[in-house]
Amino acid sequence: RDQITIMKKQKKDNKMIEVNIKPLILELNLLYTTNAELTIYALICAGSNANLNPELLIRAFEQFLESNEPINIVKIHRTDLFRTNPLSHSPISLSEPI
Repeated sequence: RDQITIMKKQKKDNKMIEVNIKPLILELNLLYTTNAELTIYALICAGSNANLNPELLIRAFEQFLESNEPINIVKIHRTDLFRTNPLSHSPISLSEPI
């Protein structure tokens, strides 16, 4: 898809706005699936200017699947933070200055 749009509440005035989250998804992979569970790996933006809440990503999945039942989020686990430059994503060490 060229765009993945979802309704999001603005923090400053609680207005609902439509946003395209596709540019905020850097990588998305299906790791494991059963009849009842889906495990995905996602590399998403989490900075001060560009930020995608993982729960909003799940809501986009619900919208894409046209599901009448919400997806039950069991666990969201952040594994690393990355620094982005134009050519790559590199892990941020907690001991080095940002």
